[in-house]
Amino acid sequence: MATVGSFGPRLSAGLELTLTATGETNATTPGTVVLLMISLWLATVAAVAWAFAQKASWGTRIKRAVLAGLPAVILQGAWLAYARSVDARTPFSGVAEYHGVTRTVEQGIGRVGAWLVPSPVLPAWAVPLAVVLGGAVFWLVHQTLRDRAPERAPSQRWLAVLLTFMGIYAVTLVFSRTFVGGAIEFDDRILSPLYLCGGAAVGTMIGLEWAKWGKPGRRATALATLAWVAAALMVDAGQVQEMRAQGYGYEGADWQATDFSQWLKTNGNRYEIWSNDPAAIYFLTGRPARMLPMTLAPDSVKRFEATFKKRPALLVQFHDAYRESADGSVLARDFGLTKVQEFEYGRAWADTVTH
Repeated sequence: MATVGSFGPRLSAGLELTLTATGETNATTPGTVVLLMISLWLATVAAVAWAFAQKASWGTRIKRAVLAGLPAVILQGAWLAYARSVDARTPFSGVAEYHGVTRTVEQGIGRVGAWLVPSPVLPAWAVPLAVVLGGAVFWLVHQTLRDRAPERAPSQRWLAVLLTFMGIYAVTLVFSRTFVGGAIEFDDRILSPLYLCGGAAVGTMIGLEWAKWGKPGRRATALATLAWVAAALMVDAGQVQEMRAQGYGYEGADWQATDFSQWLKTNGNRYEIWSNDPAAIYFLTGRPARMLPMTLAPDSVKRFEATFKKRPALLVQFHDAYRESADGSVLARDFGLTKVQEFEYGRAWADTVTH
């Protein structure tokens, strides 16, 4: 959900950075262009959804939806061409820079497959089963929407709303991952709206088709549903048990029960801490930490050095950065800092001369 919510700000920042870098900005241009682009994006999504929802054959619906989305494709292509022509390195300026569309879709399909066949990670042997279950869901969609009986209309409208939302959400995720944030993970958290709506959609379709299937079909459906729920509960129970035993993320035993963690709480307690991952410092020590500067620009480094050396301070760099920042090893070298700790996840330097 964070991806969708951050779409506007990311787009705004990307456009403004590009226009500023190429000398084509003024007091009103960035805001005007950003507002225009966001409006066009929302209008395109609405137009595609409206075109697809109109009564017609499936082929006609798809054709209308493609034509409705074509202006956005043309605009995106023009933006890519312009960004490449001025050598801009901003969001939306390229496709392959963030692992490309293929890798993006592949990861998303893998996680959805692990939901269809309940498992923490979809094993190779379960891929055919996931394909069969996915095909069964698409067949169920076709069967449910084909019958236009008046008494089914309310449930079919509800189903159409769910499927439309799922389609728009999936496209937005792929677009954001491909053009904006390569670090966006298609994990269960970000895909949870698809899981929730998918479950509601399958339940709606089974309810609509239940009376048509006869006793053998109903028994098979009930057994399959019970088997899926039981497998999902077993996976969930295993994950909960593992989290209770080992912790999760920063609270995991591999973070908390380390020599570096103990050193920070004892010898490192007298330092003010600067890091590329302040959250990790807080979870390890319960103390706040400050973020390293974002760049190695001379003026930024000079101001940071003056602040850093005012009091005893520790510079901690983790291998897996919280976000992009200036290289801690370069700052330590320029400031004449001494390496005081080397640990599995990174290094720490202190000013042992000034203080």
